[in-house]
Amino acid sequence: MDTAIELNNPKQIRLSTKVFLVYTFLLTMLMGFIDEGYYDFSWMSNIGNWVALSVYFMLILGAIYLLHHIISKKME
Repeated sequence: MDTAIELNNPKQIRLSTKVFLVYTFLLTMLMGFIDEGYYDFSWMSNIGNWVALSVYFMLILGAIYLLHHIISKKME
């Protein structure tokens, strides 16, 4: 599923779902590094931290999709 942001010029910026997922994954790993692991990756050995990280992932992904939708509507 690809989405596009239309600009005033004829070119379009195409943003795929993969871009959103990669960006969300990177932000989530940063959150895990800072919040769950005390600035290291030892948090990966605890399943409870993965549950918290999955909540972060879903919230960030939803926020990114929402912001993309709002911005694309305002640019029309």
